[in-house]
Amino acid sequence: MNDDDSNGYVQDPEIMERGEWVQDEDGLLYIVPAAETVAEIIGPDDAVAEALTADMCVHGTLRDETLARFGLQRVPSFLRRFDAANGYYVA
Repeated sequence: MNDDDSNGYVQDPEIMERGEWVQDEDGLLYIVPAAETVAEIIGPDDAVAEALTADMCVHGTLRDETLARFGLQRVPSFLRRFDAANGYYVA
């Protein structure tokens, strides 16, 4: 999330700990909030994001079929990073 006061990013612990992080073959990162969290996906606004949102709304989780259809891989928690200047990224 962007912080207008500091011209940087602010880390949300919910996103780091409970969100689902997936990445495509080109390195595009999609961070999907947990089903019970009211928040939008962080990442590109495209057909992939729409499919991921639908999975969370209907199933409460990201289905392997959806990930495979778009060539997405889950990002393990130990590779999740945050930097106030750059925001969220994968190590």
